Amino acid sequence: MAVRSQGRRGKTRQQLIQEAIKNVLGHPAAVPGMRIMESAIGRSDSLYATVISERWKDIPREDRWKIILDAYREHDDSKARRIAVAQGLTMEEALLLGVLPFRIVTTWKQGDPVTLDQLTRALLSEGAIKTPSGLLLGFQSLDEAKQAYVHLQERIPGPYWAIVHEIVRPE
Repeated sequence: MAVRSQGRRGKTRQQLIQEAIKNVLGHPAAVPGMRIMESAIGRSDSLYATVISERWKDIPREDRWKIILDAYREHDDSKARRIAVAQGLTMEEALLLGVLPFRIVTTWKQGDPVTLDQLTRALLSEGAIKTPSGLLLGFQSLDEAKQAYVHLQERIPGPYWAIVHEIVRPE
């Protein structure tokens, strides 16, 4: 059963998420806490689109793909037609499924000359998402993680950052 609660200006949560996705498609940094990843499927012209956001939390997984496709259609119909697989995940779902195997974590200790608040702001500026279990900054590849690591080091130099590679093992 779809969640149909009303949000701003009488729009449903689904409509607000769809609008946010459309904004991110036009300007990747437009919506803090939302990331869109696209990858080619084999050698075809088809795309796999993943939208990561905590906004999916109460939206049933079976409804998420339609919201994503509708946003793509409104933004760029020709690109929407190339999407073969669309999935919406919370950050924790993405980490559990191994979609984002690389993370950047802080190595902050009490007594360090920088504050936890400064590190938090730096992580958020790189696209970290606030989740119930804390701040998470995940990446599909080591290269992406290294790029963000360099930005964080430029912003706050020192031994405050680490790249972690999480390996999801089947149970």
